[in-house]
Parts: sequence; C-alpha cells; structure tokens
Amino acid sequence: MTRPVLLRRAVATSALVLVAGLTACSGDEPEPVPSTPATTASETATPTPTETATESPTTEPSAEPTETATAAPTTAAPGGTATPAGRDAAALAELLPLDFPVPPELTILGDPTVTDDNANVMFTVPSGAEAFVFYRTELPAAGYEFLPGTSDQYSTEVASGAIIARGNGFDVNLLVVEDDVEVTLTRTQ
Repeated sequence: MTRPVLLRRAVATSALVLVAGLTACSGDEPEPVPSTPATTASETATPTPTETATESPTTEPSAEPTETATAAPTTAAPGGTATPAGRDAAALAELLPLDFPVPPELTILGDPTVTDDNANVMFTVPSGAEAFVFYRTELPAAGYEFLPGTSDQYSTEVASGAIIARGNGFDVNLLVVEDDVEVTLTRTQ
C-alpha cells in the first residue's frame, strides 16, 4: 500500500478511537460514529519477462496501487445545501458549516462524506504544524470550545496533534498527522 493510503487508514482509526474515548468518558449514551469512506488498494506481483530461473521473484508491485473511495458526487452540507465535492479551500468551505474555519491552502483527499448530521473530510496542507496552530486559534474565535483530549501543541516528535471541540451545534474531532488533516463533525443532539 502507498504511504497516503496507510496514513489515511491510521488517521481514520485514530479519529474513531478518540470519539470512542470521549463517548466512554462522557457518561452519555453512545452516539453513532460517522464512517470513513472505504478505500481499497490492490497490489499485484508480476514477474517481468526478463526474469530467469536463477533470479528470485519480485514482490514489488508492477504498478502503483489503485484506490477507490465511495461517496456520492454531490453531498449535502450539515447546515446547508447540496454542493459538488471539490478539491480546494473554497469547495471545503461549501461542505462544512458556515462558521467552521478552513485554512486558505489545502487539497481535499478522496471524496468527503457529508450528511445532514455528519461530515468527514481529509485534506492535505503545506504545513501540518501551521494548520494545527490555525485551528487552535480559529476554532475558539468561531465559537468552539476545546474539550479534554485536545493537544496543547503540535508534536514534532510524532508529527501530529489532535483537537476535540464542541460548539455551534457540532462535536469536532480534528486530527493533524504530518501534512494531512482529518475533520469529523457530528451534530450534537
């Protein structure tokens, strides 16, 4: 599998663990956790025609693994109208609630999963550390309150930081790993 596929799986797993931990600690009834779009990677080992009987077979893939994500080409924002899934900051801003901050430079990875009650999107940014600082500053300014489990700062040792917040009718689970960001919004009841 390619590094981006492994990273996406790790980010999705981390996000689910954080949500599960918050649910377990809150004492409230468990809420459904939004699902991450399914991705599959296929790798095949194909010997090249030039191999001889004395050469050991290769396990290297003959081509880059392919990735497929399932999501509707048009999605409905949790508080808005249907919009096509896009690739940049303007497209992301259309998918998320109006008050949710969006960094100016980003590229959406895969297809966002957005419903009336949940939104999950992954994107890459020029600097994960700068994106983390952006969210630590902009979320409170937009009316979101940090919850226990939020990282005080971006860790350069493990190249990551997590933000758990609540505000404006949504629970926020935001994970920055290297230059990738995953945002999960779940409407509060």
